[in-house]
Amino acid sequence: MVDPNTVRNVLGVIGNVISFGLFLSPLPTFIRIIKNKSVEQFKPDPYIATILNCAMWVLYGLPFVHPNNIFVATINGVGLGIEIIYISIFLIYPSWSKSVAYHKNSDDIHRGSVCRLQYYHVLFTVDIMKMVIKTKSVKYMPFGLSLTNFLNGACWT
Repeated sequence: MVDPNTVRNVLGVIGNVISFGLFLSPLPTFIRIIKNKSVEQFKPDPYIATILNCAMWVLYGLPFVHPNNIFVATINGVGLGIEIIYISIFLIYPSWSKSVAYHKNSDDIHRGSVCRLQYYHVLFTVDIMKMVIKTKSVKYMPFGLSLTNFLNGACWT
């Protein structure tokens, strides 16, 4: 018989490795942004959603909130740091050709939840898919990102 803690630890390590790959999968995009000194048509929306998502999972994984979830807290802490770096790159190389309007929505402020963050994360991915279909180019949706998203979802389910 296999010890449940051993299984939990092995799956936690596998999940962390896949999640780390997921957080690093946009790296070629950001290398390109730095090289070109322009964000081109890339949007920061999915990275902002991921920052919020990681922050919520870090809070959930803290030992005093939910014991024995150190794997969740550590990988999402690492992901939070990586995503902050990505957003910093968007701030360093902004695209001023488009103006962005900011509208405060009180529903989002008062009813925010992990589920809503997950919804936004998926919504931004769908927005990118729309651009892929419209432009008939997968330039803005790297295969590595799609694959690691699939593996990450499969592992944590």
